[in-house]
Amino acid sequence: MLLFYCHNGQTSTPGKNYFGLRKAKIPRFSPTGRLFPAGYNSNSGNRRVGRLLNKILVDVLRHGEEARTGEAPSNLFLDTTNLTMLIMITILFSRTWTGHPMGIVERKERQKESLRQDILDAAREILLAEGHAKLSMRSIAKRIEYSPTTIYLYFKNKDEILFHLCEEALERQFDAMSAAASNEFSPFLRLRATLRAYIDFGLAEPDRYQITYMTDMSQYVSVTSVLMEGSFGNKLLELVRRQLHDVLMESGAPLDPESVFQALWAHSHGIVSLLIACPDFPWVERDKLIETTIDMSLKGLLR
Repeated sequence: MLLFYCHNGQTSTPGKNYFGLRKAKIPRFSPTGRLFPAGYNSNSGNRRVGRLLNKILVDVLRHGEEARTGEAPSNLFLDTTNLTMLIMITILFSRTWTGHPMGIVERKERQKESLRQDILDAAREILLAEGHAKLSMRSIAKRIEYSPTTIYLYFKNKDEILFHLCEEALERQFDAMSAAASNEFSPFLRLRATLRAYIDFGLAEPDRYQITYMTDMSQYVSVTSVLMEGSFGNKLLELVRRQLHDVLMESGAPLDPESVFQALWAHSHGIVSLLIACPDFPWVERDKLIETTIDMSLKGLLR
């Protein structure tokens, strides 16, 4: 759907355009006589295409006005061919066509979220490469080429940045583990798939895993805050505990649930941390090693 706007001092019937039809959304016709489709960035547009679009639009408007005043046959009231060409060329050749204009608020929100992510990514890189001592609001600002004042608009201090680095990693890990479990029907297979997803996440995203599980940040981020109710750390723990409870109920194994939970975590974390920290060790084939680790971890749950 398209909508005409013609800024030439003339008026039209309310709710209708110069063709006597109800208004529909099409590219804007600017006061300067240039055509700008919704969501179009004139800086990146093709000028030749723009001139062609403008000519077609002017011809269509002229035919419509002539038909309205009786200066042309009524069959020129709507030049269907030109209008169709206008619509198709606009859609096909506008490089930044989005189908609807992006509002200023929406654009600013996207830019804000993008910069926030840049800050977290820079902090992660500095933390892994240089350690806590080199991580500061100023070092982050330098890396992303912004002023330190800008960083404070998003995070109040370094501790908050570190907290969100952990929360971001735990959210991604929780999503992966939840998705893996949803494809299984038995309690045992759900737990097994969840443990495999835990390990796969750590190996697929070692930077995030190391900061969350292998870096001592107790001076800056408390375990209590990471595991507070509603946090992704808490959701992740409850996911595994709930699945373990279902397995123990089904098997009837007389085991302490919390002890088993912590043992499973230790096994899973152990294989991830070893594969990350000792990549040059002559390990057996990785998938075989992971499957063997999980099988041995869960063997005691079956009767």
